[in-house]
Amino acid sequence: MPITFRVEYESRRTEIWRSYWQLWRRSLWKRHFGLLVFIAILVYIFGWYQLGAASSIRTTIICWLFVVTLMVLYPQMMFKPQSRLLIIDSDGLDTVIGTRRAKRTWGDIRSVADDGGYIIITGTNGNAFVVPPRAFPSPTARASFLSFAQRSVAARQGGVD
Repeated sequence: MPITFRVEYESRRTEIWRSYWQLWRRSLWKRHFGLLVFIAILVYIFGWYQLGAASSIRTTIICWLFVVTLMVLYPQMMFKPQSRLLIIDSDGLDTVIGTRRAKRTWGDIRSVADDGGYIIITGTNGNAFVVPPRAFPSPTARASFLSFAQRSVAARQGGVD
């Protein structure tokens, strides 16, 4: 009989923010810095001579802050507070929020990580499921869910079972 895990939970905005902040500290800051360099290059190419050095620097920083602010606000704008059902099995995961349903294979999942008690399931598209500890009836159930998900992703990425 195939293994299936079912968890139901409601996300909180603070959990989404916390997850984004942890991701930023680990690796996202590099993308934000790269974006700053890219915008600086564009400002230099298209406006340096007309704006002057001080105005070019100001323009670069203002444009960068605007884009980064949108990147930070996007997860908060897309936040879904409704109860979520998450089902994982050997094929991947299914999620239901209200009347919305989605299915992801393990090949669509980049990583499964334990982050301070929260299980973060990150898709290859950059979206993530933040599964709080309260979604599980016990620490043992949480550990089994995490282990199964990590093994399933590893098996798809490395061909290991």
